[in-house]
Amino acid sequence: MGTLSGARKDQNAGNPETNLDPTLAEIKTYIESSGATGPNLPNSGLIFASEDIPVADIIAITGRMSNVDDVADWRNLPSAKLDNLSNPDNPPMWLPRATFKANIRKAKFKGWPEDPNTGVPVGGAELKKAEEARIKRNGVVIGDAALDAVFDTWAWGGKFYTKL
Repeated sequence: MGTLSGARKDQNAGNPETNLDPTLAEIKTYIESSGATGPNLPNSGLIFASEDIPVADIIAITGRMSNVDDVADWRNLPSAKLDNLSNPDNPPMWLPRATFKANIRKAKFKGWPEDPNTGVPVGGAELKKAEEARIKRNGVVIGDAALDAVFDTWAWGGKFYTKL
């Protein structure tokens, strides 16, 4: 029997044939801070009481997503390949939180989001000038609190996001 800090990994962990989270077997380190500059998300203490969520981290995430298909290869998720599906043409497409985080961290930055009403960069021109070079780099560090906040908003607080 293992403990939280020293648990033995299940041999089937991360195996898409036996687990819905293909990233489960990967060792993950919780990232508390990305080193982002600029303001924090207003009221982020209501989401994660012990952590600030930089607006720049939210932009680093949303700038990698132009639509839902940028987040996963939905038809190749383990849930879509389960045996004995009731409707194989419309399989369940469940994206686990850890897979979302891994996919976002690997995704290419598509561009700084703009306010659709004003055309002003989200967070303001000063934040864009200060953070864009860092945010658009491949492998940029993105804090887990920001990834969790975006995922929770998107998945309504669920463990999986379900594409309908």
